[in-house]
Amino acid sequence: MGALTAGQVLAQVDGLLPNAYTREEKLRWLAQAEAGLIREVWQPTGEAPTVFPELREDTVLKAEAPYGELYSLYVQGQIHYANGDMTRCSNAMSLWNQGVATMQAEQLRRGGMGREAQHLRLC
Repeated sequence: MGALTAGQVLAQVDGLLPNAYTREEKLRWLAQAEAGLIREVWQPTGEAPTVFPELREDTVLKAEAPYGELYSLYVQGQIHYANGDMTRCSNAMSLWNQGVATMQAEQLRRGGMGREAQHLRLC
């Protein structure tokens, strides 16, 4: 599986959840998701830029499999929120939050964070 682009995520969202929102609105929501992941997952390990590029249809997103689905969940949650469907919004955002927490834990584990203490010192 190749790199996931913003256009692919939006096509997936539109296929799963038909909606009347413009491509620009959905790209803005997708940019929020990407910025959130960069801030919460990669910046703590020093692996991410502090300046977020403008998102376009052909922009390759940073999260790789199996975490690419998080982008779709976030955009779907924003669509449900804009539609006033708080139950579905809450469900999508709960799955988003759970996925981000799992991704954070994996990234920290891979980056060696949390292994700083080599020996237990009691005194």
